[in-house]
Amino acid sequence: MIRFGLGLTDGWASGLELALRGSLVLAVAWLLTTLLSRRSAAVRHVVWSAALVAVLVLPLAQQFVPMWRVLPA
Repeated sequence: MIRFGLGLTDGWASGLELALRGSLVLAVAWLLTTLLSRRSAAVRHVVWSAALVAVLVLPLAQQFVPMWRVLPA
């Protein structure tokens, strides 16, 4: 098994964070398609396609995009 300097808890936390972000993206897509129910199916299809691409890109983005930290006020 190859390890990249992450402990077991770091891997679980990273996976949980990825799952939560993916769920948030899909929830927003669901909300948008619900609001666009009177629009054409092509518009709703674009929303779902963009959401699925975003979920597939999330693991890469999590590796290459720097982490944003919110400083306490």
